[in-house]
Amino acid sequence: MAYDSPPPLTLRAARLAGKVILVTGASSGIGAAAVRRFAEEGGVVVGAARRVERIETLANELAGEGHAVSAVACDVRDEASVQAAVAEVVARHGRLDGAFNNAGVGGAHVPFAELSADAFDRCIATNLRGVFLSMKHEIPAMLAAGGGRSSTRPRSAGWWAGRATATTRPASGGWPASPSAWRWSMRARGCG
Repeated sequence: MAYDSPPPLTLRAARLAGKVILVTGASSGIGAAAVRRFAEEGGVVVGAARRVERIETLANELAGEGHAVSAVACDVRDEASVQAAVAEVVARHGRLDGAFNNAGVGGAHVPFAELSADAFDRCIATNLRGVFLSMKHEIPAMLAAGGGRSSTRPRSAGWWAGRATATTRPASGGWPASPSAWRWSMRARGCG
């Protein structure tokens, strides 16, 4: 049976009403869809990415529909950029309640033995280190607000695409410890 795109979700439950949510990698694809969905659920959403002009276009569109969405420039590979983006969210909205760490890059489409060290480093810097840096700066902001929730979306294509995406497999492989480290860090401080 062929699978076609399902119809769009129409239920609006306002599950995120008033919650301040940061979405990295928000300039296209799943990140842009998350910004839209979180806004439709009542969230105060800040989209973050390197291509800020794309997020600003999306934010303006959603603001025109009555949603609270804004944009901030952020390169998750650069700690100062991540720190500044989280600080900007807190400065604008007074807190951070949640984050969807979606920023990532696809793998190099070459067999592993032909992969350049530069391509490998770019993937690890974004898909693994970028999420670490995001969580490192989001956690204190969420704790200051009394707790929060974070979701991460590692680039998982490498798990089933084999040699076609030789860079995503190592980055995704680093993922099992990260969410549990975040949960431990939050629980150790009496939060979610």
